[in-house]
Amino acid sequence: MDVGIHPIEGSYRLPNELDVVLRNDGNQISGENSYDTVELFSNREADVWFHYFEDRSNYAVSENRVGNITDSSGWIRGMPAGTLDSDEIDAIFTMIGSAPNDANFPGQFPQRLSLIIAIKNYSSDETPNVNDSSLPVNPTDERWNSLILIAGTSRVDSIVFTSSFQRYGYELDRSSLSLEFLDIPEVLVIYGTFELPSTTRSRVNFGTAPDLISEFFDNIILTLVEIILDIGTIINGLPDAIVGTAGNSGGEIIVQCYNQVKQSLPSGSTRTATEIGTVSAALSSSDHPILLLEDHIILAQNEEQLQVQGRYGPAEPLVPISMSIRISNISGAGYSYDQFDDVRSISLTGSAAGILTIGHLLHETGTLEGSLKQFAIISNRPASLEIIQSGTSIEYLSSNKINSITYSGEGDGQFNALRLIDLGEQFSIDLGDTLSFVSTEPVSAIEVQISNATTPVTMDGDHVRFWVNESLQEASLSARISNITEIHQYPPLQEGADGLLGNNRIEMKRSGSKPFGIIIDDQTLREDPFRGLSGIGSIDPLPANLSFSVPNTNESEILKVPDFGQDSGILALSFFLGELINFGGSINDFALNLMVDLGDVSNDQENMTLGLNMVTDESFNLTLDMQKGNNILNEPRWVHGLSGEFFEATQLSFNYSRMPTFTGSARADWDDIIADALITDAELDDALAAMKMAGLNQSELLVDCLRDGFITESEKVGINLALLEENGVSFNDRRSWWGKIWLPNLPAGQIQLDYDFRVINEVPEFEIAVFLENYVPARPMFTIEMNGLQRSDLSMIVQGLDTSQARDVSLNAVYNTSTDGIIPRFSIDMVYDLGESVELIDIKQVSHVEKIRTDIVMFGVPRSAEISSSIGDVLIVDLFVPIEYRLSSNSIDSLFLQQLRYVEDRWWPSTVFMRDLPSEMHLAAEPSTEFNINEITSFQGMFTLDYSSNSDRMDLFLESKGKSQNVQGDNLMIAENLPDRFLLDTTDDWGATISASGKGVERIYIKRTNAPAVPGVNMKSAEMIGENLKGVTIHMPTVLGVPVVILDDITSGRIVATADVDVEFAGVGIEGRGVLMDAQFTGIIPTSSSMGVNGVVTDLSLIGSLTGGTVKTTHIMAGEPVSSAIATLLATVMS
Repeated sequence: MDVGIHPIEGSYRLPNELDVVLRNDGNQISGENSYDTVELFSNREADVWFHYFEDRSNYAVSENRVGNITDSSGWIRGMPAGTLDSDEIDAIFTMIGSAPNDANFPGQFPQRLSLIIAIKNYSSDETPNVNDSSLPVNPTDERWNSLILIAGTSRVDSIVFTSSFQRYGYELDRSSLSLEFLDIPEVLVIYGTFELPSTTRSRVNFGTAPDLISEFFDNIILTLVEIILDIGTIINGLPDAIVGTAGNSGGEIIVQCYNQVKQSLPSGSTRTATEIGTVSAALSSSDHPILLLEDHIILAQNEEQLQVQGRYGPAEPLVPISMSIRISNISGAGYSYDQFDDVRSISLTGSAAGILTIGHLLHETGTLEGSLKQFAIISNRPASLEIIQSGTSIEYLSSNKINSITYSGEGDGQFNALRLIDLGEQFSIDLGDTLSFVSTEPVSAIEVQISNATTPVTMDGDHVRFWVNESLQEASLSARISNITEIHQYPPLQEGADGLLGNNRIEMKRSGSKPFGIIIDDQTLREDPFRGLSGIGSIDPLPANLSFSVPNTNESEILKVPDFGQDSGILALSFFLGELINFGGSINDFALNLMVDLGDVSNDQENMTLGLNMVTDESFNLTLDMQKGNNILNEPRWVHGLSGEFFEATQLSFNYSRMPTFTGSARADWDDIIADALITDAELDDALAAMKMAGLNQSELLVDCLRDGFITESEKVGINLALLEENGVSFNDRRSWWGKIWLPNLPAGQIQLDYDFRVINEVPEFEIAVFLENYVPARPMFTIEMNGLQRSDLSMIVQGLDTSQARDVSLNAVYNTSTDGIIPRFSIDMVYDLGESVELIDIKQVSHVEKIRTDIVMFGVPRSAEISSSIGDVLIVDLFVPIEYRLSSNSIDSLFLQQLRYVEDRWWPSTVFMRDLPSEMHLAAEPSTEFNINEITSFQGMFTLDYSSNSDRMDLFLESKGKSQNVQGDNLMIAENLPDRFLLDTTDDWGATISASGKGVERIYIKRTNAPAVPGVNMKSAEMIGENLKGVTIHMPTVLGVPVVILDDITSGRIVATADVDVEFAGVGIEGRGVLMDAQFTGIIPTSSSMGVNGVVTDLSLIGSLTGGTVKTTHIMAGEPVSSAIATLLATVMS
């Protein structure tokens, strides 16, 4: 041990009086061994140099292992002189648990004190301490376990200390520590929950000088190391690996600088916080990087020294993570970790300072080269700051703004860069299931670049740009967003759910808006034509406040947010920083996974949602042009709205182990045939032969379904999928798409534009959802057009929008085509409020697989309505207009519904046209389902009609052509001014009945053609025309094989009925369109008879009015064969 006393700089005189007291409270009979002090008095300032060397490597210390070698030296420059005020001395010893009047005070109470260094273990106290909350540390506060105090009469110019340590005296197993403190304040207090090291001997033992000094400096030096680097325990009292923050069980460390200990002194001075000029520290087990003359915190790990060769074999380095620190002008610091609540807190106070650099490196021995480099540069350190980390959330509080924080990371070919410009005084970050950033003041800009590309890409202005080339295994993401105050990404409301419930939601708040550009560029040379997303977009301007939903990736673990691992303290911090590079790489992987296969249907992901769902605070223009895959043949057209083209294909996956006959040549043939996802007529035989070679017993059905390259959900119903899988075949559906959005003048407020496709119970279902708040259309026509999903095309057009009026617009339409029956049924449920009446709404759907086209056109559309309709094997229409939006009992000027079915090389339509629609209506036209081949079949399977409404002014045109309903015969009905209740139905005796409420149907025309009646009789046509008709029942019995038409229950109005039949009578075919015999009955009394051509005419308006409608008449008509034959002959000659 060498100690030298030197004059201070500028002086040539040494102190002529120097007192040194080493005090410990464990030497008395009742001592607690709870503190040690070094107390100095000098009458003149001086510089002190010391050197301590200890070699125990030749002596067995424990477990037959030798001791260590320690070599320490340092300078204390400007050691204080004079004495502290007696009240200050009292306060110091009160704080360390030995008040002036303590009967067990070790030794004499000091009267003169220039400098004191005290180390206190509160956990060793057995007697109560004085409760004094005015002190920096209340000695009765049970939160604190330890205290280190340095107090003097004046500031100390500097303390420089270096120490090296060799474990077991082995040169390769070593550590080093260097400390430098400049301009040290009068009082430095370090306290917390950390435990100071304990030994089996007294910490300060008045034995031999080497033992005394060794114990003394071991405890002081190593305790400082523990505090600075959060060391929980110190092995053998020497620098060791940094473990937890104040121990693995958590804890708290606080450092404070003051001008005095006591709150106030008789001289009038009061305790105030003061600053230490500079604190520098370095600790390592090998050569490590440092920065000179610049505030910094550098953590580094030698990748080639994860283990060292020690005297007793391989061992972990004494200091696995080296650290270099330089911080200037601080008055206090704190670090705490609550293990129970998983909360870490870091605080720093002092004067505002310049640049602070924080770095983390994984390096090779003796060089900066290595697998990881990370640096964060803070342009200006605030006067005070606090960082609180709880789980995955981080909260930041400071006294003033930071001009910029620039982060850069490089590792394993991955480059990450982040720049925050004008960071506010308070913000928080969450990296959990919800990713978020919230600041009390706007951040001027956040700029991000994440890349492993040879040449990273970026662009000017606010933007997001993603470039990928999987052929080169390179990707680059660049993003910039300005004026941010809040941004959140929320997880799906229901993980794995379809549509909006399964999407992530992003909310963003900014202090101002700017244009925002989007570029997605996939340069990969792909063999798979369904992969890869490219496109451009523009949001001008990006609204200051908005929220929107984005599709969720199924790879939930791909975004690997860093955490602190299982360690604590500096080890945990190093682990967290190291994971940041992987986090940047995982962001690129996340973007790649999200974009390359966005909207695909492989891996049983059949559902798809496209569109926008956001809330904004200002109007903006949106333009997007995105394409996934490279096999879209038709480019979608630009419309005022949304448009998209889709291409879907079914790929067969083969389990060759179950297909021994599927030879290599047959596999090659199949691959060539299906390469373009189509089977042409020329390829049909070869495709069938290949599938038969595969041993599939459903070869013909499978190949037929794959003619267009895609097996729809309706086609899958007819395939035995379980049997195919047993034979070694499974399906993998794929989808490419190309979408365009042009929406100028989108409003401030809520915006929802969604096109959702899903499969429910094997039935494809489509949904269009639109909501626009305060919308002023830029164009009078709005269009949504989507072609190709499930081989169906859809378009919806709203025309006649007022481009000068703001309104809220909402529309939700859900539609599907069910193919359970022979006749597919198209159904749509639509609820809308357009904020105004419009000229028309036109909806079209074409199913290329079912060969069905459906058209719905509404003219003179009311502002709001609920419409439900099904057309196909039935016609059902329900309409309701809210009362507040009714201008009269009518609603829609006219409605056109048509479904065309392509059968036998021609289109077969079912058509409905309605005019002057009521505001409430139910209409159901369905084929009768009662059949009996032994009865008259003329009306079997005919359409029945059930109509009710709140109006008697609607006109109706209803027509179905045979194959459109898969029946023989056509139906036509034209009605003018239908009453509010009208019914057309079949009767129990295989006839038909018509009934109407009120005054009846003003005019009605019904015709059924080409319908077989009974064997030998085919009804070419049956027609009826009525005026003011309330009701009629039609019976058609046969007499001697000749059908007789009976019109019964006629109470009012006029009616004309006619029938044209082909009759096979006595082996001779006769066309019965000529003469009909008519007998009229009132009750059972014949009232008239007539003979006419093709029908009967009656007028009951007079008798009905005289009897109040209580008289019912009956007409009996029969086709008379002989005259019919003559009439047929004459008609033939004349024609």
